[in-house]
Amino acid sequence: MAKNKEGKILVSWVGSSDVKAMELWRIASGMPQVSTVKLRDEDKTAEKLAVALKEEPGTCGPLRTFCDGQETDEIHLLLSKEYENCAEALSQWVSRDNPSRCRSVFTGLKNPSEYAGVYDAVSSFFRENWSDEKAERLEVNLTSGSPAMQTIMMLLAKTRYPCKTIRVVQPKEAVNGKQRFEEHLPFDLPLDAFSRGQSTSLAAGNEVDELLRIYAPFRQVNILLTGQSGVGKSRLAREIHEKQGLNKGKFVDINCAELAGGDGNMFRSELFGHTKGAYTGAEKSQAGAFSRASGGTLFLDEIGELPLDRQVMLLKVLQERRYLPLGSEKEEKVADVRIICATNRDLEAMVQQGTFRADLYYRIAMYVLRIKSLHEIACTDRDRFWKLTRETMDQIKGEVPQFKDLNFDLSAKAKAFMLSYVWPGNARELHHALLLAMITLAHSHSTVIDDVHLQSHVMGTRLIPANDAAGDVVEDLPSNMEAWLKDKEEKFVREALSRCQGKISKAAKLLGMTYQKLDYYLKSHPEIQGESGE
Repeated sequence: MAKNKEGKILVSWVGSSDVKAMELWRIASGMPQVSTVKLRDEDKTAEKLAVALKEEPGTCGPLRTFCDGQETDEIHLLLSKEYENCAEALSQWVSRDNPSRCRSVFTGLKNPSEYAGVYDAVSSFFRENWSDEKAERLEVNLTSGSPAMQTIMMLLAKTRYPCKTIRVVQPKEAVNGKQRFEEHLPFDLPLDAFSRGQSTSLAAGNEVDELLRIYAPFRQVNILLTGQSGVGKSRLAREIHEKQGLNKGKFVDINCAELAGGDGNMFRSELFGHTKGAYTGAEKSQAGAFSRASGGTLFLDEIGELPLDRQVMLLKVLQERRYLPLGSEKEEKVADVRIICATNRDLEAMVQQGTFRADLYYRIAMYVLRIKSLHEIACTDRDRFWKLTRETMDQIKGEVPQFKDLNFDLSAKAKAFMLSYVWPGNARELHHALLLAMITLAHSHSTVIDDVHLQSHVMGTRLIPANDAAGDVVEDLPSNMEAWLKDKEEKFVREALSRCQGKISKAAKLLGMTYQKLDYYLKSHPEIQGESGE
């Protein structure tokens, strides 16, 4: 089956020059102004309005010059707070010469010249939209927006999230009529300083060595990674993929929790692909995850979230090694795909309860590796715990330039607290707690992390009694387990929302939950307030 040519995915900040160009076109077309951008009288001369109305290629500002005439599938417009009110008008204006789906991304950025805020906004966008298989199609605009926006976009697009970077010029600067130019950094950057993962993986030891050395080279062995949220299951999956010499451009990451809702057609389309016209809005054929992962790895994260009807579909393709794209009458073969699954659920218990199919479990769990939690490591292997802590602190120093010449250390009280804390967020929580503690210290010109610096930056006060810190957790048994658990659950949800200013998606990540799960919990607990729009 011939592979369908996929169009570009364009990404751009919206700058003042773009909004100005849009407003001139609206005025020339007899429409009201929608933004707060001030236009001078010399900008609204009859000559300039005539040019704006004519909309010749390359005369409509940097954003339109970047997008116009390109064969694209998607256009993403990153909006600072200032331009959110004119998002719809901008989208319509950009789409006039391009029928692709144009999506407005509300970043909430208040100060376009603040590098830290811009970095957070661009990183957040790429985390949600970048993938290995999309990298070759992604193009970002370096010309629109503030210098901070342009700089951060260039750095991230050339390091952590590789994709094409495009500079556009005015008509008078065109070369042979060309106004779009691909740009490259004129120097090399150490890529390890921009690694995609922030949290240290907790996977280590003889079992991991055995997996990588003996079983991982055989793609016929389906691997199941289990463990709490934040222990590094996805990082280990990618390590298995890369260390076995598989095609690095063929690591396809699917989050099953996101496909658990809706009808089965969405699940089929994502995994098996669809043909043009297979459903309303399917304007062209699209390859599914199994096809895209050919010769590489298909990573099915949070597989325990799949309902039984989706489990049946997945089981069939794993058994028969063939599938039927949505809307097609011709089956396709699964071609040389390694399957790695991950979950924080107890699948064996779910099999006993009838919520996970036993036959699917045996298909995906040919080799099972459980990654220990940070608390378990602290209780059973303190040397490794402190090694992970030091590696995390070194990683943070590499991420934060201001920490380069600072030598941070842990006080005796800090170490005692770290051994007595349960670390429900695992490596992710350890990273965040140490980062915030180090920022606090740098601000006060100190380098010794104490227990008080950590206590204010962890998820709760779940401590292990001092005499049990190196063994099993011993707590007083509650007289009403169900009520106790509900109270704890509500407490942590409220705390996470408070730390994230009410933002549901951010709180869900902090708690190691999916957005859908936390949103459902809040709908069933209306007394707890959260903000869904982000």
